[in-house]
Amino acid sequence: PTIAMFAAVADPWTADFKTLPDGNSFGFVTTDTVPFPPHIEVLREVVITQMIAEHPKLIAPRDDLVALTDDHVPQMMALVELTKPGPFVRRTNKMGKYWGIVEDGQLVAMAGDRLRLAGFGEVSAVCTHPDHRGKGYARELISKVAQGAVARGETPFLQAYPDNVAAIGLYESLGFTVRRMLTFTVVRRR
Repeated sequence: PTIAMFAAVADPWTADFKTLPDGNSFGFVTTDTVPFPPHIEVLREVVITQMIAEHPKLIAPRDDLVALTDDHVPQMMALVELTKPGPFVRRTNKMGKYWGIVEDGQLVAMAGDRLRLAGFGEVSAVCTHPDHRGKGYARELISKVAQGAVARGETPFLQAYPDNVAAIGLYESLGFTVRRMLTFTVVRRR
């Protein structure tokens, strides 16, 4: 749980979820709403837009992108808390490579690769401090992370909240297209 909140079961529509440990919240990404059993409390359920870049239109990012390390975690967490890009916890950076833009010693934008599935690499935690939006930072960071996926022979993918029209427009300009709508549900044992 200090790295990622995601959990998996073979079939969420028939699972009893009795193996979920007490005390933690877990996130499930599914194709539709799951009828969780009564001993599972649904804390949050949202629809998300999954996008893939089969024909990416990436840009050459700047040379001074910073490879984020454990030393950056406090600033990463502060930026995540401010911008709410989606699930990101204290050690999520252990799942892949995260890149940032630092101005005057402060992390002002970041993105990284979190999940890798057969043939696919995720672009995650795309976020920019509100005082630094409109400078093209997200475009550069997404391009950097997506180029890493392409170099590994993977198709870049990401998720966005459907009402985040500005982000979806940016992703489309980089060659991402909507693959499907998914449901993200956060649960815990009662």
